[in-house]
Amino acid sequence: MHSSLFIYPSLSIKSKRTGTDNSSIDSLPHFLTLIAVAVTAAAVVTIIMVFLLLLVLLLFLLTVMFVVSAAVAFSTVDLVFDLINDTLFVLTTLVLVGVFLVFLLLVLVFLVASSDMESITDLVDDSCHL
Repeated sequence: MHSSLFIYPSLSIKSKRTGTDNSSIDSLPHFLTLIAVAVTAAAVVTIIMVFLLLLVLLLFLLTVMFVVSAAVAFSTVDLVFDLINDTLFVLTTLVLVGVFLVFLLLVLVFLVASSDMESITDLVDDSCHL
């Protein structure tokens, strides 16, 4: 005796014959969608921040080489210390902006998920069943 069961991405199991829906595990996909969106948003912001930090580090190295050569020529060590202070300020600002963006994205994800999660999962289910 073989019954045809289909498992959809929303983890609900539907039977061809009866058309009944096992929705006792419906809350799990909502939670998994929320986790996936939050992790994706945090990963995107982290990748952007790492890229920006690498650019600042490259800029720092290039300017240090220039300033050190100028400091050797003009014997002005204060320029080197000013450059280091400015670079540390820029790096700290970038890290703080990145942390704020991750926090803001997580808050927005939780707000959207709590208010409109049903329509989000419906859209995902509809797109998976085309």
